[in-house]
Amino acid sequence: RLSLVVTADTAALHFATAAGTPTLALFGATDPSRLAPPDKRCVVVREGLPCSPCHKIRDRGPFWPECIFSEPRCMTGMSPARVAAEADRMLSHA
Repeated sequence: RLSLVVTADTAALHFATAAGTPTLALFGATDPSRLAPPDKRCVVVREGLPCSPCHKIRDRGPFWPECIFSEPRCMTGMSPARVAAEADRMLSHA
């Protein structure tokens, strides 16, 4: 019954798209070209830093490299205003 789900790359993203709910997916360390659902109702927002994505998957085991910044800028760099603007855009086209 939701009009939109806003989530990071988590199970909620995959549950929402499986249910057919429009989804705004926030990606940072993980690779949206590998992990974002192939669904036109799923819009990916990411910072696109040269170091992102840094997360590697080997045999389904996560290996997180140490971030080169003091905080994960791939996530903290996404401003609430930018995310809200994209959510508003998606809701206005629903």
